[in-house]
Amino acid sequence: MNTKPRQCLVALAAGLFTGAISYGIYRLTGGAPAPVSTLPKILLICLAGPFLEEAIFRGIAYKAAKPYIGEKWAVILCAALFGLAHWGIPQSFLAFGAGLVFGVLRMKHNTMISPILAHAAANILLVILQTV
Repeated sequence: MNTKPRQCLVALAAGLFTGAISYGIYRLTGGAPAPVSTLPKILLICLAGPFLEEAIFRGIAYKAAKPYIGEKWAVILCAALFGLAHWGIPQSFLAFGAGLVFGVLRMKHNTMISPILAHAAANILLVILQTV
């Protein structure tokens, strides 16, 4: 799978958009998660989390579901599972929406790089906005 520069730019833009929308909804619903202040937590949220979560939801789960229910339903199922993995309101709903974005990137680009980049970009933006 050859990831093209355009796919990376689309993924980064989608991730930044997703992060901005999520932050806006957090603010509209009464706040945002607490600011992250330690380097290990920042690395976990911005790098390790996106890589591991995407490996599970857009990697293992998507690949397992796709032959049985098709690409589109696999994206929806994996987004729902991703939402359930993020406890609370509005986190679960926002994670479901983000999961749809990440899943569509996975499906359209046929690579894991796109959802990982988008997820990392969304989380990086959220960490920055929560800290400022």
